Amino acid sequence: MGRLIKASEVRDKRRYPEELATCRKTKTGLELFLRPIKVSDEPLLRDLIHGLSDKSLYSRFFTNWRAMLEGQVPELVMVDYKRAMAIAAIVMKDEMPEKEEFIGVGRYYINPKQNTAVVTFVVRDDYQNHGIGQVLLSCLTDLARRQGLLGFTAVVLADNETMLHVFAKGDFDIKKEMPLPIGADSLMMTFRQVKPEATVNPERADSAVVLPFPPKRSHSSYKQKNGVNR
Repeated sequence: MGRLIKASEVRDKRRYPEELATCRKTKTGLELFLRPIKVSDEPLLRDLIHGLSDKSLYSRFFTNWRAMLEGQVPELVMVDYKRAMAIAAIVMKDEMPEKEEFIGVGRYYINPKQNTAVVTFVVRDDYQNHGIGQVLLSCLTDLARRQGLLGFTAVVLADNETMLHVFAKGDFDIKKEMPLPIGADSLMMTFRQVKPEATVNPERADSAVVLPFPPKRSHSSYKQKNGVNR
């Protein structure tokens, strides 16, 4: 028989880490609200996947079978924050929209044996080339460091130059492993040692620009309206 799960374990797993929500700016000046994904985000994640082009879908999931991927959405919004992390990117606008809209998602799954994590992210086609992937990767790197992880691993299509460029701009020492049969490369990205005096690396694509949180045209009301604090 499997191990019985205590009620306290379930509560801890489901606690939403609202304190991780933050605001950042991309290299093109796009202001983003970043927050962890929660169970009620299923429609937003479904909309994001549905809106991806075939190319973007395959680059992220290595398949164009949309029906199968959309069937996995309930699983993708059930995040065990001790073993994984999933961060959604939302564009900040002067007028608060009726509902939030995901334009990108980055996530990682921890490999406890190696003390590393498998990292993935995807950005909606109409928002690509704005530095959103770099911001998501930077955010995930910060969170992974806090958890004491040593680095990320990733599987990237060999011809996915955009993704490879994003990783190359990250704060990693990258080692390319043996190519995989699907035409992809396996990457080992070890975090570089952080210099205590350095808070911003000007060579990074997102310049580690962190906006005051919440900003003047605040997402505090935005958060309350869209249930971020729940």
